[in-house]
Amino acid sequence: MLRFVAQGKARFLLGVSIVLGLYLTSLYSYLLFHSLAEIFSIVVACSIFMVFWNSRRLLSSGYFLFIGIAYLFVGGMDLLHTLSYTGMGVFPGYGTNLPTQLWITARYLESLSFLIAVFFLRHKLKTIFVILGYTLTVSVLLISIFYWKIFPDCFVEGPGLTPFKKISEYCISLILLVSIGLLVRKRREFDNHIYRLLVSSIVLTIASELAFTFYVHAYGLPNLIGHFLKIVSFYLIYKALIEVGLSQPYHLMFRDLKRSEEKYRDLVENTSDVIYALDTAGVLTYVSPAVESFIGYSSFEVQGHNIKEFIHDEDVPIITEGLRTVFSGQSAANEYRVLSKSGEVRWMRTSSKPVFVKNRVVGLSGVLTDITERKLAEEALRESERELAIRNRIASVFLTIPDEEMYGNVLEVIVEAMESTYGVFGYIDEYGSLIIPSMTRDIWDQCQVLEKTIVFPRDKWGGIWGRALTQKRSLYANEGLNVPQGHVPIAKVLVVPIVYDKEIIGLLEVANRARDYGEKDKEFLEGIAGYMAPVLSARLQRDRQEGERQHVEESLRKSEERLKHFVESATDSILLLDSHLNIVEVNEIGLNEFGLSKNEILGKNLSELVPDLRESGRYDKYMEVMKTGEPFIRDDLIHHPEFGEKHVTVKVFQVGSGLGIIAMDITQRKLLEEKLTKMAHDLEKEVEKRTKELLKTQHHLTQSQKLAGLGQLAAGVSHELRNPLGIINASLYFLKSTFTIENSAFHKHIKIMEEEVERSSKIVENLLEFARRSPYDVQAIDVNELLEKTLILLEKELLANDVRVSTVFEPLPQVSLHLDEMKQVFLNILLNATQAMPEGGDLKINTHVVQGDEGDGYVSIVFQDTGIGISEEDLTNIFNPFFTTKEGGVGLGLSLVYATVKRFGGKIHIDSHRGEGTKVTLKLPLIQGSFFSKT
Repeated sequence: MLRFVAQGKARFLLGVSIVLGLYLTSLYSYLLFHSLAEIFSIVVACSIFMVFWNSRRLLSSGYFLFIGIAYLFVGGMDLLHTLSYTGMGVFPGYGTNLPTQLWITARYLESLSFLIAVFFLRHKLKTIFVILGYTLTVSVLLISIFYWKIFPDCFVEGPGLTPFKKISEYCISLILLVSIGLLVRKRREFDNHIYRLLVSSIVLTIASELAFTFYVHAYGLPNLIGHFLKIVSFYLIYKALIEVGLSQPYHLMFRDLKRSEEKYRDLVENTSDVIYALDTAGVLTYVSPAVESFIGYSSFEVQGHNIKEFIHDEDVPIITEGLRTVFSGQSAANEYRVLSKSGEVRWMRTSSKPVFVKNRVVGLSGVLTDITERKLAEEALRESERELAIRNRIASVFLTIPDEEMYGNVLEVIVEAMESTYGVFGYIDEYGSLIIPSMTRDIWDQCQVLEKTIVFPRDKWGGIWGRALTQKRSLYANEGLNVPQGHVPIAKVLVVPIVYDKEIIGLLEVANRARDYGEKDKEFLEGIAGYMAPVLSARLQRDRQEGERQHVEESLRKSEERLKHFVESATDSILLLDSHLNIVEVNEIGLNEFGLSKNEILGKNLSELVPDLRESGRYDKYMEVMKTGEPFIRDDLIHHPEFGEKHVTVKVFQVGSGLGIIAMDITQRKLLEEKLTKMAHDLEKEVEKRTKELLKTQHHLTQSQKLAGLGQLAAGVSHELRNPLGIINASLYFLKSTFTIENSAFHKHIKIMEEEVERSSKIVENLLEFARRSPYDVQAIDVNELLEKTLILLEKELLANDVRVSTVFEPLPQVSLHLDEMKQVFLNILLNATQAMPEGGDLKINTHVVQGDEGDGYVSIVFQDTGIGISEEDLTNIFNPFFTTKEGGVGLGLSLVYATVKRFGGKIHIDSHRGEGTKVTLKLPLIQGSFFSKT
C-alpha cells in the first residue's frame, strides 16, 4: 500500500513539474510553449495510428482502428495548425485566422470521429474506405481554406473570435457530449479502465474547447488554459490506447477474441468425447486431449499421423469409404475398431462433416465416442440370446422329434448356428464304438470312401476327431487337414467331445465354414455339448435298458423316458403343464426354485404358484401359445425362499396339448452387467482425474503461447516507436542549439525531456530483446564456474546491500548453453533477490544433478533468499511480460528468464510467501534435444 502511495505522489509531483515547466516556457516564449503542446498531441495521435494500424489483423472490433485512422488525420491538421501559428513564419500573410481555421477543422474531425467510431464496436472495418473518406474530407477542407478561401473566418484582428468560431466550439462540445452518451450505453464493450480514461479525455477536450471561446488574441490566458487542457486530454488518450495497448493488450485488442477462445477451448477440452480434425490426406491436424483416455496416445502423439495408422486392419475400408463421403461434401457416421497404445482393440463411433473454405472441402471435423462397453455388452447379449435360442430349439427337438430323426434335426440346428457346411452328431454305444446316426443321405452319396459306415470302433478312431475323443478335449484346425481318398473335402474343422460324468458319450463336429474357427466358437459349441450331455446320456442309458422290446412300445417308452430324463437332468428349471395350466412334471431345479417337494407341486395350477399370473398378462400369453403353437421368451425376476431374488429367462412353448416352460438362471449375467456399470463409473472418475492433470499442462502451454504472441506484438510496436522517439530527440537537440540563452529552468526541463526520451528508448530496447528469437551458438558450460563469475560481477552491489552469500556447489557435468544468455539469467535472478532484501539478508545458492522421471538428467540450481517474498496474487503473474512490482520497472526481466530457460529445454519454478523469502529453482537438461531441433 505504501509503495502505491509513494508511486502516486511521485507521479503527481512529476505532473506538477511538467505543468510548471510548460507554464514557465509560455512566459519565456509562448510560441515555444504552443509548439511543445502541439508536438505532444501530434506524437500521441501518430502513435495511436501506428499501434492500431499494425494490430489491425488482431482487432475483433472496428472501434479502435477507426479512432487510430482518425487520429492520423487529426494529427496532420494539428501539425498544419502548429506551423501556421502566429510567429512561426511558415505561412506568411495569413495572420491569426489561418491557424484558428485549421484548429476548428481538426476539432471537428476529432469530435465526429469519436461519434462515428461507436457504430463500429461490433463490426469489422474496411480500412480502405475509411482512409479514402478521411483523405477526401481533409483535402476538401484544406482546399476550401488555402485555394478557394471560402472557409468561414474564425478570427478577426481586433474583435477577436468570430461568431462562427464560438458556435463551432459549442457544436464540437455537443458532439463530444453525444459521443460520451453513446460510450456510456456501450460501456460493457470496453475494459473498465479504458472506458474511464476515454470518457475523462473527452470531458477534458470539451473543457478545452470551451476555454478557446474566450480568448481575443493568440497569446491570451484562455488560449494557454485551453492548450493545457488539450495536453492532459491527449495524455489520457495516450494512457487509454497506447500504454494499456502495450502493457495489457488483451484488455484492448483481444478482449472478445480471448473470451470466445477460452469458451470454446474449455468446451472442446473438457468434453468426454474426442474432437478431431483431418486434412484431405487423412492426416490428423487436431485431436482433443480426451483421446488419451480412449486409446492411450496423447493428442501430441497422434497429431500429424494418418488416421488409418490407428484403425484395425479389417475396418480400414470403412474409414476409407467414410472419408470419401465427407470429402464429397456430405456428413457421415461410422462405427469401427481402433488399436490402443497397449494393443487393446476398442470400438469407436464417429460423426464427421466436411470443412469448407471458399466452397471447397479442405478437411473434416468430427466427434469420436468410445462405444467399446456397449459393443461388448451387445456381443455378450447376442451370444447369450444365440445360445439360449439354440438350446431352446434343441430342447424342442428333444421333446418333439421321434428318435430316428432326432440326431439329424439337432445336427441341423448346430450346423446352422455354426454357419458351417457339414456336421456330425454321434454317440458312443455300449461297446465303445462311435455311432453317427446323423449322417445325411446327400453326404453319404458324396462320400466315395470304400467300405462306408456310420459305425467306428475305437481302434478305427483317427484324424482330428479321433484325437479329440481320445484326449477328451476340443480341437479345431483351419489348415493342413488330411482326409482319406474319396472323402468329402475338409478345409476347416471344429470337434467337441460330449462328456457326461467325466465319460465321453458322444461327439459334435462342424466343418468347412467360410471364416476360421476360433476359441469363441469352441467355447460356444462346448456350451451346447454340455447342455446336451445330460439328455444324451439319459437317452443312451435308456436305450441300453430297453433292450429288444417291441418297436412301438420301445418308441413310446423312449419318448416318455427322454422327456423325463431331459426334465430331470437339465441345468435349467423345466415345467410341463396340461391344457389348464396344471403342473404335470417339474425337474429338480424347478423344485428348488419354488422351494417345494414334488408331491406338493404336482397337480397344482400355475396361478397358485404365481399369484399375479392373470394381472401381469402372462396367462393370456400362455393360452395364446397353446392356440398358435408360437413360443415366446421373456426375462423375469423371481423371489426364491432361500436365495432371494433371481433373474431368469423364461421360454414357453407348446408340448402336445399343454405347455413346456424352461427357466434359465441369468443372475450371474445380470451381476456381470452391474459390475460393468461400476467399472464404467470408476473409469469416469479416472478420466476426471486425468482431465485435471491435462488442465495443469494446458496452463504452461498457454503461458508459452502468450509469450510468443506478445513477443511478435512487442517487436512491431517497438519498431514503430523508434522513429517518433528519434524525432523528439532531434527536436530537443534543435531547441538546445537554437535557444542558447542562460535560463536554468528551460535547460532543466530540456534535460528532463532528454532523460525521458532515453528511458523510453531503453524500454523499446527491452521490448526488442523480449521479441528476439534468433538462433544462438551454444557451447559446453560449467554452470558452477559461470555462477562464480556472475557473483564476482555483483560483489560490490551485494556488499553495499549487506547481502551475505553462501554456496554449495556439487561437481556437475557440463551443459550445452549460450554463455551470455545464461549469465543474463543468473544476473536477473541475483539482482531480484538483492532488491528483495533492502535491509540486507542471506542468499543461499546450491547446485546438484537431478535424475528425471523418464531416465533423463537435469542440473538443478536453487537460489534461496530471506527477502520480503512475493504475494500469492503477484506470483501467478510473475512471468507475464510488463508485469512488475518494482517502481520504475519494465516487467521484462523474469519474462526473459522464463523464455530463455524454456528455449533451452529447461524448467523454472518460484516458491514464495509474503514475508518468508523466495526460492527460485532452475533445471537445465543435460541433453538439449528440444533446443537443437529448433535452432
